[in-house]
Amino acid sequence: MNKNYDRQLLDKLKNKSWVPKDFTKDFVELSEKIDEEGAQTVSGKIATVFIQHQILHQFTIDLAKASIFYMQGELWPVKFSPSFDKGKEEMTDWYIKYLKSNCIDFAGKEDFIREVIAVNRLRNKIAHNLASKNEVVINESYLEVRTHFQSAVNSYIENCMKDLSNNIRDLSKRVNFDEIISNNS
Repeated sequence: MNKNYDRQLLDKLKNKSWVPKDFTKDFVELSEKIDEEGAQTVSGKIATVFIQHQILHQFTIDLAKASIFYMQGELWPVKFSPSFDKGKEEMTDWYIKYLKSNCIDFAGKEDFIREVIAVNRLRNKIAHNLASKNEVVINESYLEVRTHFQSAVNSYIENCMKDLSNNIRDLSKRVNFDEIISNNS
């Protein structure tokens, strides 16, 4: 057994450091405030879309990390250290593909991914229309982003993180990591 790996896994489980920082409410409130204030101008709409996109980018990373942690616990004592988030700044599309292909299934995963893909596509569409200042495309895309963003946030809060949290709680009840580690010390 790799004692350092075991200890890190146990510590994460005990102190719940696998749980993403709960910035959900703060960021969603910020997004709503900017949406309210910025909805009157094209630049405000663009800012709202970029902020909402960044929120979903972080949610995607958080879901992948929680999923990896769950897999590490299930596979333990086998060491599982996938090459994820190794100091590289990846684009949202990379994280979406990683979450879709390399992580466990959980409630709301497909819905969340579908909505994030839609927001990512629309954000790209807006970004590519900045130079031409095509306000019609920006306005239409902005309205679509609002709908997809809200659906993604709801899926993240109501399904994805709840299901992953339940899986991890169940894992910690089924496997007494403390006892196993102390017996092998």
